Amino acid sequence: MKQFSYWLKLTVMLLIGMIIALIVVVMRKVWSDTDIRTVYRDLSDAFTVPGALLILLSGLIFVSNGGAFYGFSFAMLKFFNVFRSNANRNREGYKEYCERKREKRVAGYSYIFFAGVILLIPGIVFLVLYII
Repeated sequence: MKQFSYWLKLTVMLLIGMIIALIVVVMRKVWSDTDIRTVYRDLSDAFTVPGALLILLSGLIFVSNGGAFYGFSFAMLKFFNVFRSNANRNREGYKEYCERKREKRVAGYSYIFFAGVILLIPGIVFLVLYII
């Protein structure tokens, strides 16, 4: 069942990427182009945009899981605590905050990366066809 869930998530991410690619195709009005090089360029852009976005999103999740944003989010928490009443203030220290955040890491996000790679491959193929 776990394998089915992974493939379902991957399929959903691919569908989201294809919708983004379709939006780029519609914005570029590919169907009205007569030059094949322009069509290849537009299709390369259409697949590269969602592929790169998904790969960058998975990288952002990876960095966030590593704790790169703990300091910034802790500083924002302390800043907004200034405007709260004493009864509602969060009194934990940075060490406790980091330990609590480590327990809530995002797990199993590789499907986002692989969906981005799968969408990037046609973009690279159309780019090669455009260059040739």
